[in-house]
Amino acid sequence: MNTMQLQIDLRWICAALLLVIIAMLALWQPWAGDARTIKVTGEATVERDTDQFTFNPMYQGRGATAEAATAGAARQGNAAVAKLKELGVPGDRIKTDSNNFGQAKPAVDMVLPRPRESDGYTSTYSISFSVTDKSLVQKVTDYLSTSGATGSVTPMASLSDDALKKVKLDAREEAVADARTKAEATAKGLGAKLGSVRSVTESRGGGVMPFPEGRPAVMDSSAAKATPEALTGKQKVTLALEVEFTLR
Repeated sequence: MNTMQLQIDLRWICAALLLVIIAMLALWQPWAGDARTIKVTGEATVERDTDQFTFNPMYQGRGATAEAATAGAARQGNAAVAKLKELGVPGDRIKTDSNNFGQAKPAVDMVLPRPRESDGYTSTYSISFSVTDKSLVQKVTDYLSTSGATGSVTPMASLSDDALKKVKLDAREEAVADARTKAEATAKGLGAKLGSVRSVTESRGGGVMPFPEGRPAVMDSSAAKATPEALTGKQKVTLALEVEFTLR
């Protein structure tokens, strides 16, 4: 009887030890090899000339009626569109938008205000277009500056979609190379060798950022220029990648 009881107790002990061993193996994972790793951040900034220039001129018309105000703004806007096409701006890149709103005279009696009388209507004719031909940039700027347009008559310079994709790929390659260089230096300092890449995480920061230095779209030799100088400038893309390497 005592022998049977002893055998049962040993079985429970063996089962408990087996569970402990399994738990330790799951935590330590010795089959995974050397689990030592390092994390480094690879950074890159790539700078390129802008190749897309967006204009947003606006024309206004006033009149006693909404129709008169709209007609006045439309005459200016349509003439501007025709001239832009004549200068070489593709018609399929030009977008227009027109709207009008009434103006009210200020109330004279602030104690007993009366219904405010209409002071006519104002209509706006907005034009939006982009050009990629740098030879057009200054020509368009010169025309808009003397056409009666309101708002900004100089372009907003940026990178086109295709150029931006290329710059991002270049920045990614440089960021990866920077991360490897940093990791190799760190591993050498630790007396280890760099292993394989374990994970790559792209930083949320970065993106397209304007570069403050500008340059004229077309050189002008005149001593005094009557219209604004269109500066095309540059843009840069910054990218940061966190890369985890194993150590050997």
